[in-house]
Amino acid sequence: MLSYSLKEALQYLKTGNKDVTLAYCSEWLSYAPGDVHCLRLLAKLFIQSNQPNHAIPILQTLLQISPSWDIFLSLANCYAKLELYKEAEDNYYKVLQYNPDQPQALLNIGLLLAKSEQFETSVQYLEKFLTTDKDANAYFWLGNNYIALGNLSAAFTAFASAIACDPKHSEAYHNLGILYNRQNEPLKALENFNTALTLNPENQTALHMVNALSQKHSVQAPSTYIKELFDQYAEYYDLHMNKKLNYQVPFALRDAIARVLPKNYETGFTLDLGCGTGLCGIYFRDLSYKLIGIDLSEKMIAKARLLNAYDELITCDMETALRQKQHYYNIIIAGDVFVYCGALESIFQLTQNALQANGLFAFTCEVLEDNHQQATYLLQTSGRYCHATSYIHHLSYQFNFSIVVEQGILLREQEGLRVEGKLFILQRTIF
Repeated sequence: MLSYSLKEALQYLKTGNKDVTLAYCSEWLSYAPGDVHCLRLLAKLFIQSNQPNHAIPILQTLLQISPSWDIFLSLANCYAKLELYKEAEDNYYKVLQYNPDQPQALLNIGLLLAKSEQFETSVQYLEKFLTTDKDANAYFWLGNNYIALGNLSAAFTAFASAIACDPKHSEAYHNLGILYNRQNEPLKALENFNTALTLNPENQTALHMVNALSQKHSVQAPSTYIKELFDQYAEYYDLHMNKKLNYQVPFALRDAIARVLPKNYETGFTLDLGCGTGLCGIYFRDLSYKLIGIDLSEKMIAKARLLNAYDELITCDMETALRQKQHYYNIIIAGDVFVYCGALESIFQLTQNALQANGLFAFTCEVLEDNHQQATYLLQTSGRYCHATSYIHHLSYQFNFSIVVEQGILLREQEGLRVEGKLFILQRTIF
């Protein structure tokens, strides 16, 4: 005779006495292994106990006995908790085969698709979900999708809707700040970044942009800002740089290096600082016996790895990479990297130490007019740094570099405007 009834076991679960519930279910299933009600109760117990790995086989058994959309939904949620996103997505789709308007399945498929960068399909599911349910997180991810798809007007609307649902949604304010800054509305951008920072004081990106838009002094951009920026940017970075911005830096660096190297140059060791997706690296493969790329963004490194151009790729910051090997590299390049650094003294010193005798240091920077209040560098409202030419000259002299190339170049075209900069090639001087 059983110690408890099913009704009593369920009541024990409601009051938090999970051990009694588990004992009942084990006892009952020894008599009736396929009892649907008991199996459902046991699955619910494991789900509430945050043990999705134990709930999954029970849910799979239930589906064999009596499939239903709510079991598929519970199974999908368990897979999602275990970060088995493909299995979760498959089961959310099965939910919709039974119940095409099930809101949790619509929302979760939309979120999974957004995170796997299937932006257009994600929009479809999120918009369908939002026709009946209003959810701040759904609007937020819808806005992110629209940014990725280039529909900034729709992104503005989505983030505003997220804030209407949740006035404390810091990430929505943050992304509105990004959009307003991109639209050249600095006051509105600053207002939204300030709100985002107030709601989340740990937001280093918002802090950086508040400093930039307020023209406050800052030595360099926070590493978390750089990492997050390029993790978000990785999927469409190459297309945006080449097609939208007419990005010329990689070719310009390679062309300038070619004019300096001797004709009998033997391939050596090259370090690509802030390698990103490898746009510079592919131009330096033929000059390198060993080509090493470093970047803060793991997603950028993953993209660079697909090129098969690098012998080694490392996720780390510039100073860490430069400290690792003394007098090792023949060439060190930094294409469009110093726009995220203000003070360059440490970088110059470490680069000088990392280069072999007569090694070359090639880089670009945005230019600060030398008559700008005698500043050496400036954090611009874009969040990028520009540097005075006189500052680069001073650092070159201070750290024993000779300037072998100094030329003006077009860095990129942004919002229809040419962004001019300078390209330098320095040579380590040995006394």
